Amino acid sequence: MSVLGRMVATGALVAAVALGMTPSAHAQGVTTAAIRGTITREGGTPVDGAIITLINVPKGTRLRTSSAASGRYSFENVESGGPYTIEVTAIGFEKSSKSGVILTLGQRSIQDFEIKAQVVVLQELEITATTDPLINSAKTGPQTTVSDSSIQRTPILGRNWGGLLQASPQVVGNSIAGQNNRYNTVQIDGAVNNDVFGLPSNGQPGGQAGVKPLSIEAFKELQVLVAPYDVRQGGFTGGLVNAVTKSGTNKFSGSLFAYFQNEDLVGKDTAGLKVTEFKQPQYGGTLGGPIIKDKLHFFVAADLQQRDAPYFGPEVIEPSTGITAATADRVTESLRSKYGFDPGTYDAPVLGQPNDNVFAKLTGTFGTNHQVELSYNYVTGTSDVFSRTSRSRNDRDGFQLSKSGYSQQNTTNSVRGKWLGQFGGVSTEVIGGFTAIRDDRLPTVDRPLFLVQGDVTGNWIAGGGEKFSQNNYLDQDIIELTANATFTVGRHAITVGTHNEKFSFLNAFFAGSKGVWSFNNVDRLEAGVADRYEINLPG
Repeated sequence: MSVLGRMVATGALVAAVALGMTPSAHAQGVTTAAIRGTITREGGTPVDGAIITLINVPKGTRLRTSSAASGRYSFENVESGGPYTIEVTAIGFEKSSKSGVILTLGQRSIQDFEIKAQVVVLQELEITATTDPLINSAKTGPQTTVSDSSIQRTPILGRNWGGLLQASPQVVGNSIAGQNNRYNTVQIDGAVNNDVFGLPSNGQPGGQAGVKPLSIEAFKELQVLVAPYDVRQGGFTGGLVNAVTKSGTNKFSGSLFAYFQNEDLVGKDTAGLKVTEFKQPQYGGTLGGPIIKDKLHFFVAADLQQRDAPYFGPEVIEPSTGITAATADRVTESLRSKYGFDPGTYDAPVLGQPNDNVFAKLTGTFGTNHQVELSYNYVTGTSDVFSRTSRSRNDRDGFQLSKSGYSQQNTTNSVRGKWLGQFGGVSTEVIGGFTAIRDDRLPTVDRPLFLVQGDVTGNWIAGGGEKFSQNNYLDQDIIELTANATFTVGRHAITVGTHNEKFSFLNAFFAGSKGVWSFNNVDRLEAGVADRYEINLPG
């Protein structure tokens, strides 16, 4: 099945909004920030043709532009963070600069300069200024920004970045503005990171397997927007989670982490029993630095986790199950000897949940005003699923033996690219992405499902391949292309752009394709006489 979603943002639509705004509203990119201001001389006369250079101090990268006849200048699509240094030079004037400029995601920083006519050669004048990101006229609606330092300081349960969303007062659980979480949009480095088919309860790729779409170690900044009126930020009715990832700098840096938990670090359950066979190690790290100083940088992050936990549920000897240990043993032995597979035992199984994430990113600067990013994100995980019901049916489920559950498996590969450029007074941003999501639901044993009625009518023992996991998988491919161009006309910033997404799905849900056998008692199972047989065939 193929679905084509296409959203086009035209210049006329943007202009209709932008012309009614102040000059400090609208033009920073959705994954970046912006700087603009006015260059004047003493007395307030604008300076035409002044050269303004923006320097990213950690990376050594530079952007350069010139002031217009009105003295105005702007830098669009500037990487958030910093610190930045701004230098202003003009013929016949002293050089002026500001250092320590920090930009937050989505911020439009106003940096005005008044330069003095040069009479004698003087030493460089350096002015240090600070900005308050909360006082930001570029905000286009309610929003919350979580900075890199806040991410590092915030304790997050399970080290899942979804917990960072709770910093926004409009977020409750996974819901933003009271909407179902499937109505939210998540962007990483400007590209969509949603499960567009909609099966996971959290709306994220791999949600059914409990995987983390991106290591928290890779986040540089995260933003929650509820009702932005920027035309480039749409495609949702709940909220937009806009995240950008870290990049390498001119300095090599890295980190390592490790966490461990087992049954000795867990308290007793509500019945006063101690947890057994539980362990959860998690470890990883980051590394970033220069490949070519001031030109090409790299960043990698890895987050690896293994979780093993016992299943908590009814035991076979409990009266509620209607099944005795002797009956369960007979069913197990018959399936092994007569039907040729091991269904497990009536003991509770240990359920595994491995979850691995590897992220890599290259950032390059070409010339003065052109930057390129290329990133790759690999996610894989598995969640073992097991259940036991006290009352069941002879066509689908029952008291499962330990090898009669299923595993939900996910592998996601994402490639994203971004190009930022400036041609005269026009700033451009092009973002492309491809995401391949593979979800498989596999029975623990590749056999038909056998259901045997226990000691109480209506209570069934289940052994073999879980019915709804027989031939059940979903493949999703998402292709995305976004292109925006921003330029100024007088006091107004105008953006012309297009956003395109193409989704393709391949979904197989063929429950019972290997068959479901039902036996009214253990004797009939041992004799090989079924009371009911079901199989789904194609056609």
